Amino acid sequence: MTAKIINDVERRDAGHASDRLPIIANCCQYSVRLHTQSQQAPSLSLATLAMCLLNGEILHNGPRESTSGLLSEMTISKCLETLLFQGFCVPGGKPDLTFNKRCRFINVHLTGSGVRTNDHLWRLGPTVDTATFPVSKVPQTKSKVGSLTPYQQDRLAQLAIILRSLSHRDLAAQIETSLDRIDKDQYGTTTFPRDYLHTMAIEVVRAIDQKRKLRLASLCKSQSTTPCTAIFT
Repeated sequence: MTAKIINDVERRDAGHASDRLPIIANCCQYSVRLHTQSQQAPSLSLATLAMCLLNGEILHNGPRESTSGLLSEMTISKCLETLLFQGFCVPGGKPDLTFNKRCRFINVHLTGSGVRTNDHLWRLGPTVDTATFPVSKVPQTKSKVGSLTPYQQDRLAQLAIILRSLSHRDLAAQIETSLDRIDKDQYGTTTFPRDYLHTMAIEVVRAIDQKRKLRLASLCKSQSTTPCTAIFT
């Protein structure tokens, strides 16, 4: 998405080349800006790349398809199309620009060895086979944005019971607490974190309905073992 936006800006007449940076920043909703007029950046492409990284854009560090030509010979949009991670899995399988704009690092610092940021590193743990889950007796209904249906809540309650039986008490308690807040409507005004939580909960329910295995994970904290507090589908 970012590369496409930059490509669109490259093709339009922005008056001065340095005007492209604030235009790109506005289109991508970047909070960190580079003031090219005061810094007299010698390379607009380098300044664009730096701004992208400082705003948390994620590079693809794994194997990638071979590209024709050197990166140094590409336009900045083509370079970013090659370098940036493109594998975000949007809930529901539909392209969503708002969702993709949220998939960025926070508190980024550029160092000589790379990008330094604050984030969570997860240690993958055991799997939970949902093929043996009992069939819910609650009828399915269409969910509203930012909320869970009674059927979805029932499926998550089933998951909490099974997790507790497998001694994953912390994760079970988190699910039960979330369901209790939903039942009492204690989340208040709709916010992105709340909507994101509900979206991820719906994805877990979808995985259960499809009888897929759920992968549990725990936060990596030095060498100590921590309880599982996350679910990957």
